[in-house]
Amino acid sequence: MDVDVKWGRKGEIVIAMLVGRFSSANAALFERLLENGVDSSDDALILDFENVTFLSSAGLRVALTIAKKFNGPGKKFGICALREGVRGIVEVSGFDKVIPVYDSQVSAVEAFESA
Repeated sequence: MDVDVKWGRKGEIVIAMLVGRFSSANAALFERLLENGVDSSDDALILDFENVTFLSSAGLRVALTIAKKFNGPGKKFGICALREGVRGIVEVSGFDKVIPVYDSQVSAVEAFESA
């Protein structure tokens, strides 16, 4: 299965709805898709993993690279809607200790709006 990113917005929050299997084979494409969809003026990004069936360490590294662009005053970044297997990768890597993880897109948006 190919990878894709579908873009949405909730006010000032950019939402990247990821689709597919993210591995070392397509990490460069994944990074390009994310970088092309985010503008330098954007201050808040949520990566929605609801339709991600697999995430390798290479895919996780891409997410971390993008997260670093949203690290600073007034910036917000989070991930949401992790499937069981993907959640395991995120937890084992410790990624959930440095990046906010939300159960759903709705809970992520609510947290961003109340912060």
